[in-house]
Amino acid sequence: MVAGRKRQSSVLPFEMKKDAPTGGIKKTMIVLSAVLMILLATAVAANLYAAGQTRIFWKTGYDDDIQNSRILVDEDLGITFLGAYNNAVRAYDGDGNSIWSAQISGAVESMAYDSERDWLIVGSQDRNIYIYEATGGANVNTYTLKGRVYDLDYDQAGGRLLVSSGVSKTKHEILVLDIETGEELNKISMKKVSRTAKFTPDKQHIVYGTNQGRVILCDLEGKKIAEQKAKGELRSLAVVEANGDVVTMDKAGYLHKFDKDLNELHKIELLGEGRCVSTSADGKWIAAGTREGDIHILNSAGESQFSTRQENDVSQIYFGEKKSYVVTLSADLYGFDAERLENIGIIDAVRSLSVYVIAA
Repeated sequence: MVAGRKRQSSVLPFEMKKDAPTGGIKKTMIVLSAVLMILLATAVAANLYAAGQTRIFWKTGYDDDIQNSRILVDEDLGITFLGAYNNAVRAYDGDGNSIWSAQISGAVESMAYDSERDWLIVGSQDRNIYIYEATGGANVNTYTLKGRVYDLDYDQAGGRLLVSSGVSKTKHEILVLDIETGEELNKISMKKVSRTAKFTPDKQHIVYGTNQGRVILCDLEGKKIAEQKAKGELRSLAVVEANGDVVTMDKAGYLHKFDKDLNELHKIELLGEGRCVSTSADGKWIAAGTREGDIHILNSAGESQFSTRQENDVSQIYFGEKKSYVVTLSADLYGFDAERLENIGIIDAVRSLSVYVIAA
């Protein structure tokens, strides 16, 4: 028994001495590998920064006398259209030169586009929908409604225009119109104000939000399919073209994301009074703006990717195929490069990796 105890005591110290340096070597190798990764990632980040590839927003603009409200771009024609809060519609070429302008009798609330006919469709507070020929500005048609226009959406294949129109505080209409004739194809009457309405990707259903914080999915006749409750009065709504997800922004500053059946995916509180929300066509990026001038960019999971503040009310954040913009209720306009958000993610990853190595 004594001999057995001696054998155990002679083995244990030897095993401990053998394992100790092995663990130290492994840890050292991990740290060295991480350091090399940081050096490589830092070099990539530095090159991106030096090449100007981390610059997300830049100030731009056209005429100083315009109070911007909405923007839309025909990238094939190289024309940028601005709808103004001070009752004007203007078009500019790729060099910023004015092509045409039109004066109307109310603020521009929403714009849509027919890419086959090259028609700019403008909805105004003056209760009119104006249709302009894109390159020359000729007024193709004007449709007069019973109420002010709050929002527009367009079905390109079917030539149908979705209109959210407020007649009074207790009377509201969501209409589907034939774009060529103005004929009323569908009508949903309600007693609640709806400032925002969009087609689903299949153009067979409508999603709209009310001033009572309700998000409603219905068919074209108004038959309710699903309903959700937001935190406050719905100010803006976007539908992801790729999958039908619905993103809303309410006056209380809450951003909600739902799937195509209105099951809630997540809810995020953004400080300030919510004004607008939009998404990229693939749903990869979500953008929201506030009355206080905050601009927030989030990924599809709702994680903040970038945020900044400028001094004016944000009226629209526009994702184009190549050109994107932040529109404020002023002459200030900001160019916006969504692709460079990936570069911001690389820099954040470098920072996170650095923290990990320091902790190690």
